[in-house]
Amino acid sequence: MYDYISVFAPDETDFSHNGLRILVPTSCEITEVLNGEYSLTITHPHDEWGNWKYIRENYIIKAQGQLFRIYRNCLLYTSPSPRDTR
Repeated sequence: MYDYISVFAPDETDFSHNGLRILVPTSCEITEVLNGEYSLTITHPHDEWGNWKYIRENYIIKAQGQLFRIYRNCLLYTSPSPRDTR
């Protein structure tokens, strides 16, 4: 039903389309605590299409039909392992 994880501009008001980009994260977790936290945590690779560049503070992510504003963005850069460079 809600197959795509999309990112939207901070001032977007119409969420009936796919947004600026469709993201392809390596992990996506929604945390819901009764009468408390409702948050989204995603891990997205540094991809060749530049989708990762749209994961910015105040942008909006739509996942499973819910909207989440990005309040904190943590970038982690890793280098390939020696096995990957052969």
